[in-house]
Amino acid sequence: MNSIIEVENLIKQFGELTAVAGLNFEIHKNEIFGLLGPNGAGKTTTINMICGLLPPSTGTIHFNGSNGKDHKSLIGYCPQENIL
Repeated sequence: MNSIIEVENLIKQFGELTAVAGLNFEIHKNEIFGLLGPNGAGKTTTINMICGLLPPSTGTIHFNGSNGKDHKSLIGYCPQENIL
């Protein structure tokens, strides 16, 4: 089965703080996928990296087999709180 989004060894560090540590997952076409975890687990940071709002420290995010920048037009993101 082909992945629409594939995340491999995703790491995000802010100085000494590691917000996301070695995350790996795949999302397939027509699959419902959710990120669950306690406050501070890195869910929002992960979503921001997938949306291209935040660069990963290391690791890769592939969209339909490529890691190009054209994926941003395919993503809709509605945060819980107003960010403007």
